[in-house]
Amino acid sequence: MNLLIVPLCRGGADEASSNDKTDSSDDQKPESDVSDKQSNDVNVNETSDESNSDAAESGVFQVNDQSTFEDALNKIASDNLSEIRLVLKGGSSFVVPTKDYVSTFGVANKKITVTSDGNNRATLHFSNRAILSGSCTFDNVEVVGSGKFYCNGFDTVFTRNCELKLSETLYGGGYKSTVDHTHVVIAASGYINPGNSAGLHDVIGGSYQGSVEHDTYLEISGDLGMTSGNHVNPGCMRGDGSSGDGNGCPSVYVGGNATLVYDNANCEVSPAIEGTYGCEMRGNVTLDVRSGETNEICGTEGDASESIIDGNLHIIAGSESYANSDRILRLGGNWGITGAGNLFAAMPGQTEHYIIKGSVTIDTFENVWGWDKGTVPDSYDLPNINGAIMGRVGGDITINVQGSHLQDIYGASEDSSVSGTVTINTINAELKNSLYGDPDYDEGDILALSSSTAGGACKVLVDGGDVNIIRLTEATLANEGSEITVSGSPKVRTGILSTTNYDSAPLNAPTVNFNNCSATIPFVQSATNVYVKNGSRVTLNGLWLTMDLTVEKDSSLVTDDKDAVTLEGNAVINGSWEQLYDRADSGNPDLTVAGSLTVGQGGQFVNHGSMSVVKDASNSGLMALLKPVIIQGSYDGVSAEVRLPIVSEGKNYNVGSIPLDIRGVASGVTTVNTVDASDWEILKKPTIGDNYVLGKAGAKDTPAQGTFVLGNSDALNEGMYLKRTNDAAGNKNNFMWQVAAKIDLTFDANGADDPAYPLVKTQEKIKGKNSYTFALPKTAPTRKGWAFDGWSTERDGSGDQFTDKIEVSRSTTVYAQWKWVPRDVTVTFDENGGETKADPASQTKATEPGALASTGERLLPVLPLAVAGSALTSLGLLLEYNRKKRRNDK
Repeated sequence: MNLLIVPLCRGGADEASSNDKTDSSDDQKPESDVSDKQSNDVNVNETSDESNSDAAESGVFQVNDQSTFEDALNKIASDNLSEIRLVLKGGSSFVVPTKDYVSTFGVANKKITVTSDGNNRATLHFSNRAILSGSCTFDNVEVVGSGKFYCNGFDTVFTRNCELKLSETLYGGGYKSTVDHTHVVIAASGYINPGNSAGLHDVIGGSYQGSVEHDTYLEISGDLGMTSGNHVNPGCMRGDGSSGDGNGCPSVYVGGNATLVYDNANCEVSPAIEGTYGCEMRGNVTLDVRSGETNEICGTEGDASESIIDGNLHIIAGSESYANSDRILRLGGNWGITGAGNLFAAMPGQTEHYIIKGSVTIDTFENVWGWDKGTVPDSYDLPNINGAIMGRVGGDITINVQGSHLQDIYGASEDSSVSGTVTINTINAELKNSLYGDPDYDEGDILALSSSTAGGACKVLVDGGDVNIIRLTEATLANEGSEITVSGSPKVRTGILSTTNYDSAPLNAPTVNFNNCSATIPFVQSATNVYVKNGSRVTLNGLWLTMDLTVEKDSSLVTDDKDAVTLEGNAVINGSWEQLYDRADSGNPDLTVAGSLTVGQGGQFVNHGSMSVVKDASNSGLMALLKPVIIQGSYDGVSAEVRLPIVSEGKNYNVGSIPLDIRGVASGVTTVNTVDASDWEILKKPTIGDNYVLGKAGAKDTPAQGTFVLGNSDALNEGMYLKRTNDAAGNKNNFMWQVAAKIDLTFDANGADDPAYPLVKTQEKIKGKNSYTFALPKTAPTRKGWAFDGWSTERDGSGDQFTDKIEVSRSTTVYAQWKWVPRDVTVTFDENGGETKADPASQTKATEPGALASTGERLLPVLPLAVAGSALTSLGLLLEYNRKKRRNDK
C-alpha cells in the first residue's frame, strides 16, 4: 500500500453538512475569490502504513493509483480528520467507486480538497450519477462525469485551476431529496451538459425533485461551455426538462435567499438564466449576470402557479468593473431581461400571471450589449428590459441602466400590475435597433407602463445617452407624483410623451423636469408641470398639452414649434424663455397662456409671436413682446421692463393692433422700450403719435400716468414720453399710452428780483412738425436799478436775441438781459456848528453798475458812497478838533 499521510494545519472551522440545518443568511455575496486558490506541488514525507495513525487529527493523502485512492477514501471516512487534502498523482486517472450506478464522494462533516501533484492534472472520474457526501474543493484536477452531478447540499468549489467535464447537469442540491442549503462555486474551465440528451438544464443551484430549506448560492465564474438555451438558475427543479419528467412530483421550494452569479468567459454559449423555473422561492432572489452570452435573463419562468418569488428579485446585468472593456455580457437574439414573467408569458393562450410578492430591481451596466460591440445594430428585433411581463408585483419595480446598449425599456407590460411605484433610471444608455433614425419605425423607447397598472407613481430619469421616446403610460393617465426627469446632454430622437391621452393636459401628473440639462428635445406632450431648472439650457421643438411651465433662475428655455403653443395653466419665468413661433393665422395667437403669466426678478420672457394671457400677468423682469399681446386680466409691473416693436408705418392703433392690450387694470411702474420688430435687442426710437399700450380705466383715475414710462434714451433726449390719453378707438373705459413729446422754453431771470411769469412755457409736439414759436411771458422780470432789455440765448448776452418770432426745435432756455439805469447821488458836507465849512460843501456823482456775481445777483455801486463816507469821517474829526481847541483857549 502506497498511501502517504502528512500533517496539515487546519485553515478554518469544520464545515457543517447539509443536514445541520444551519440558519440561512439574509444576503449572500459572490465568493469567486475562493476559486482563485492555487495548489502548487505538495511536499510530502514518505511514511509507512504503520504511521497512518498519525493522521488521526488531519493530514494530506497522496495517492498514486486506483488502489491507494480507494484506501485513502476508506481511511478518510473512518478516522477523525476534519480537513483533508487528497493529492492525486499528476497525469493519472482515478475512478470514484460506484454502487448501484451511483458514484459517491466525500464524507459528511469533513472538507476534502482534491488536487494533483505537479503541473499535470490528474483525472477524477465520476461514473453514472455522481453524488457528493461532504464538502469538496476540486483544485488542479480534471473532474469528469458521465451522468448528472449532485453536490447534495454540500459546499462545493471547482477552482480556476480545475478542468470540469460533466456530460450532464450539475445540481447544487440533492437527488430527489431536500437539503439544508447549497453553495457551489464553479470557476473552472471545461463544460457541463454540452448536449440536450440529458435534459434541458445546464446548472441548477438547488435540488432535483427536492427542495432546499435555507439559502442557495451558485457561482459560474470560469470559462465553461454548456448547451445554449438550456436553463441555469439558483432554484430547484421538478424535472429535468425532458418530456414527462417531473409529472406527479410534489412542489419544490427554496426556503431562504437564492443567489446566482454568472461571469462566464465562454461567449460561445448562451444559456437561459432565470430566478425560478417551477420552484417557489420563499426568500429573495439575486441574479448577478456579469459577462458571457445568454438567452433571456428573467425572474420567473415555467408554470406560473409554481414559479413564485415570495421576496424581492434583484437582477444585475453586467458589471461596473467591466465597463468599456472586452469583457461584455452579450444578450443573444431578441432575448432580453425580464423581472416578473418572461418573454413568452404573453404568448397567445397564456392567461396566468407570474407573482413576485416583493419588489423587482434590475441594474445593468455599460458592458451589456444587445448587438455585437463595435458594430451597428443589424436587426429591428433586439433585446429589451421589462420589469414585468404578465406579472403581479407586490412591491416596486426599479430599473437602473448605466450605459447599456439595448432596444427598449419597459417598467411593466402586457397586463402586469405593480402595487407600488415604477422607476426607470438611465445614465448614458444607448437604446436603438437597425431602424435607427427612421421617422416611422425608430425604436429605443422608455415606457414605464405598457398596458399595465401601478398603485404608485411612475418615474423616469434620463441622464445623457441616446434614446428615441420617453413615456410614462399609454392610454391611461399617470398616477399623482409621476415624473420624467431629463439631465445631462441626451439625444432624444422623437420626444417626451407622458401619456397617449391626447385630449388635454393631465390635471394631477406628471411633471417633466429638465435638471442641469443641455439638450434639444423634439417635443414634450401631456405634462401637468414642466420645470427647467439648475442651469438647464433646453430647446423644445414642441410643447403640447402642458398645464404649467416654470423656468427657474439661471436656466433657459427656447420653444421653436411648427405650430401654435398653448399652456393650459400658468407660466412662471424666473430664468429665460424665448418663444419663437410667429406664424399663426386667422387671428389666432401664436402663444396662449390659459392661466397667469409671471416674470420674476431677473427673469426674461421673449415672445416672437402674438400672445393671449387669459388671466393676470405680473412682471418684475423683462418681457419682449414682438407681436400684439392681449392680457385678459390685470397687469402689475414692479421695476419692470417691456419691449415692444416699433409701430409700422400705417399700422398705428386703431388702424392696426395695439402692441400691448391689457383688458384689466394695470398697476406698478413699467419701463417701455421700443425695439426693432425683427430684433428685440436693438432699441429703436419711436415716433410721436404711435400708440403702444391700452389698459382698462380703474377707479379714482387709475392707472396713473406713470404706470408706463418711456425708456429709450434717444427719445427722452428729444422730449418724448408716454402720455396717458384716451383710447384712440373711442372706448371711454380704456386709457391708452401714446408716444408724445413736449418742447419747453424756460425763461431764466438772470438775477431778477421778480422773475417773469410764467417761467416755463410748454407745447406738445405734433407729428411732422419740427419747430415751434413761443409767446413771451405776459409779465416781464424786474430788477432794482436795472431796466429789462429782452431775452438772449446766452446768459452774458453774447448769444442771439430771442423774440416770439424765433422758431425752436428743441427744449431751450433763454436769459433775461438787463440795462443799468444811472442815478445822481449828492453828498452834502454840513459843518455841524463848526467854524469852517467844507469846500466844496457838496459833491454829486452818477451811479455805475457793479459786476454781476456768477449767481446772477447784483452788487451795489459802492465806490461813490465810499468817497462820501470818507469825507464825512474827515469832517467829523475836524469838528471834534475845533471843540477841544475852544475849551483849551478858555
